[in-house]
Amino acid sequence: MFKKRTVFLLLLAAGLSVLYHARSFDPETPRRLKLFSNVFSVIQRASVDELSDEKLLYGALDGMARSTDPYGAFLDAKAFQATQVSNNGRFAGVGLEVGQKGGILHVITPLDGSPASRAGILPGDEILSIDHVPAKELSVDEAVRRLRGPEGSEVHLLILRREGHKVLELDLTRQVLKIPSIRGEKIFPGGIGYIRIARFSKETPEELERILAGFEKEGLKGLVLDLRNNPGGLLGSAIALAGAFVPKGTVLAKIQRRHAEERPILASRAGYRTIRPLLVLINEGSASGSELVAAAFKDNKRAVLVGSKTYGKGSIQSLIPFPRKTALRLTTSRFLTPKGQPIESVGVSPDLAARLGSPGSDPGLRLAVDLARRFVERGEENTHAVS
Repeated sequence: MFKKRTVFLLLLAAGLSVLYHARSFDPETPRRLKLFSNVFSVIQRASVDELSDEKLLYGALDGMARSTDPYGAFLDAKAFQATQVSNNGRFAGVGLEVGQKGGILHVITPLDGSPASRAGILPGDEILSIDHVPAKELSVDEAVRRLRGPEGSEVHLLILRREGHKVLELDLTRQVLKIPSIRGEKIFPGGIGYIRIARFSKETPEELERILAGFEKEGLKGLVLDLRNNPGGLLGSAIALAGAFVPKGTVLAKIQRRHAEERPILASRAGYRTIRPLLVLINEGSASGSELVAAAFKDNKRAVLVGSKTYGKGSIQSLIPFPRKTALRLTTSRFLTPKGQPIESVGVSPDLAARLGSPGSDPGLRLAVDLARRFVERGEENTHAVS
């Protein structure tokens, strides 16, 4: 065991030494690496439980990623595989998009039509425990792994809803989830179209075009896009959707990277849809790509945003693969509004604040359709100014 540990530490020191010389680290780095080696050896020697080199190293790498990045993580083979399954859009779970702020595990949004949505879980609800394991002991990735499981199995959740100070105890049955993109489409009397975009996938832009073409045959005069509880998805699809409604060359967002100038993301579509009025529904469950779309429309005065302030996730994570089927998830850039304002931890505010309820709810839908109809009746071109 001693020989194995020594070889391991020598390899670790050699690898970090390469980084030290390549990146001109702080002169104190060699002493800190020695401290790391000493602590590693003491844990191996004195811990009441026998711990593998791999467990200790992976834990250290994960801690390094998380301590500097709220979305960062070092993923072992199992966690990396789970992430790939999630990205493919089909898995057995309860349909919760979760995040962590200030060490508190909370719901970003329940997915439409999922067990969590049917149970009445709302954006902003805090998760106190999963199968009686305190959520404060879990990282986001560990929480996601516990929420998923065999189809038909149950998971026990303890939920805190701060509004009303309610504690909810729920048993949810896991089901195979096919994460949808567009779930609702309807054209109302007066030619007001409604489209609910639940998540951005590679099919979203093409599917949206198909729906709009059908609406136009029915006399489309105004459009309501519902981005409530939309957690994001593929950023490229969100950019393509925003670009479909503004002239080519319009700034949709700005990308901010370390040691680089801000880079604008421009609409690249030759032809664009001029439909007005355009209303966009948002709430605290609208995150990431849906916030990019909302900010692009708002700053370019292309649409009226109705609802409540969005979640505030304006960062982009890269998944960097490593040997042994492991990976590092790291925030490598942030996107800003077209005017250069941050979205991360800030969110996007609506033009018209309103309590809309959940997607598809009658009060929110009625309000948006009535607003659009009023704009049509007034014949207003610039619907960004709301009175």
